[in-house]
Amino acid sequence: MGKFKLILFIVIMVIALLVPLFDTKLTDQGMYEWNSTGNTEYIQLATDSYTSTQIVKSRGSSIKIRVTNVTAENMYGIILYVKNPDGFKPIRDSPKIGYDDDELTWDVSRYNEKTNGVVEIYAQIGRANTAEDVTIQFFD
Repeated sequence: MGKFKLILFIVIMVIALLVPLFDTKLTDQGMYEWNSTGNTEYIQLATDSYTSTQIVKSRGSSIKIRVTNVTAENMYGIILYVKNPDGFKPIRDSPKIGYDDDELTWDVSRYNEKTNGVVEIYAQIGRANTAEDVTIQFFD
């Protein structure tokens, strides 16, 4: 089982290095005002699995997930899922790796265009170095 965790960790790290951590549309626009979706959750970061958040409805072109109350140097993965006609599917830029208290963003504009401006998403968070209780907030 130890080899599996090591291989999974290496795969997540490689993906994280290949995928940009921030939405380029966001940085090109300069100042961007994030609005809370009103969704805050308190969940357990697991070391051997992922925990799913509730489903969140967003009208923004980007989603930001803020993870707080994380112990220094703890690392974890977040996979963002978006609803489409066939059900929920992982978004192209997932998974992303978070460290400590972190904010991760995804561009969801191509999904909003297909759903009259409202996209339903949820996240899975886990595979952390250390199990602990954290707070997750969604912004768009």
